[in-house]
Amino acid sequence: MGFGIKTKAKKTLYHILDYIKHPLIIYGELTKNSFPKNPFSKFRINARLESSLNDLKADDFKHNIGLLSARVDNYAVKIYQRFVSANGNNIGNWSIEPPEHGTRQLEYEVIQKLINLYKGQNENLEGYVTSGGTEGNLYSVWVGKAFVMQKYNLNQICLLKTSLTHYSIDKACLMYSIKFSDVPLDRHTWTMDPQALEAEIKKRINKGVYGFIISLTLGYTETGTSDNLQKINAVIKKLKKQYKKITISIIIDAAFNGLIEPFLTNDFRPFISKDIHIFSVDFSKFTAVPFPAGVVLYRKQLRKMIERDVQFFPVPDNTLLGSRPGASAAAIWGTIHYLGISGYKKIIERQIKVKNHFIKNILNIFPDVEIISDPRALTCGVIFTKKQFRMLPKQMEYQYRVYAKEESILFSGGLIRKIIICKFFFLSHMTIKSVDDIILSIKNSINEK
Repeated sequence: MGFGIKTKAKKTLYHILDYIKHPLIIYGELTKNSFPKNPFSKFRINARLESSLNDLKADDFKHNIGLLSARVDNYAVKIYQRFVSANGNNIGNWSIEPPEHGTRQLEYEVIQKLINLYKGQNENLEGYVTSGGTEGNLYSVWVGKAFVMQKYNLNQICLLKTSLTHYSIDKACLMYSIKFSDVPLDRHTWTMDPQALEAEIKKRINKGVYGFIISLTLGYTETGTSDNLQKINAVIKKLKKQYKKITISIIIDAAFNGLIEPFLTNDFRPFISKDIHIFSVDFSKFTAVPFPAGVVLYRKQLRKMIERDVQFFPVPDNTLLGSRPGASAAAIWGTIHYLGISGYKKIIERQIKVKNHFIKNILNIFPDVEIISDPRALTCGVIFTKKQFRMLPKQMEYQYRVYAKEESILFSGGLIRKIIICKFFFLSHMTIKSVDDIILSIKNSINEK
């Protein structure tokens, strides 16, 4: 027993000395661009790494209200760390049939639990763990393209989205050579206008376009608003009766609100229509699972349209990425069970109160400010109307990570608004105290002008 205590004491002393030495060790040579000819000592390597780590730790997460980046949950981090050393590779799709063991089994269970959460049917849906929202969107457009190209060529295909749609959808269209166009937003709801969508599809049909990928969003990054699935589905059903030739694939980017809606309503069913093909969510947002951590769900029959055999692997290639970290599946699995429905609901309700506190105080300072949000979202967009205060001062912009620039937004009726939207996110690290600090800074900046 005594020997064990002495050994632990020596290790502790060594770590203390090692930590003290880091700032004193010169590592400048390691920062040069040339590839190292010879090995460096672990002391110098660790000193350089410690410097970078300290930079990250110095970030003020308590007041990070403008970036979709949360302080990771400690429990999720511990799970990830335990599994990453085993270097589990989840290459392939493990939702098709139950794997035998390991992180592939955990991934299978994650997919089944999410199908259950979204009131789906196991015999109709499957999916896989992605790196996050962008991969989910790239995969969604890929699958949507494969579906509509069963009948039509690229010249007869178009993707329809809005001015607020995440930039990764544009990226996917450029990658896959798909034409894309913006459908106007409703002026009041800041969501895709169903009547404008109908008019846009009819206009495209008259130009010989019959294959449509419709990209919908649940939780726009800049506003938190969500496209109305029921109303848009009604429009699509009407058009399919009227135009027998058209083929439609609806894809849903629910990176943010996909893990909010099911905990605030008892009947959240994103797959309400057979035309809704794919749905992606991101666990790295307010539940703060370490990157990479997303999930995509889709209708089973679609996989065969993009699936390819691999000559050196026993399972076919049917995901966007090849090798995928099993540690991500483990961290998501652990978080789901650690929180449960009640845990998710508690976090969401708490953070909505923080958001409402922020909105109330902003309105007290700027009675004429334009605020765009959804009662169930953890996001709000703010358009400052005062000429001298259209965005936060540069210093505050950097401190609170609230980056904004002028952009053009297309609304119904052909209205194009050039506006600056300051987006604010109320992730789990944001508190009433954090909001009060930010509000005080805004007040002080006004008094200084």
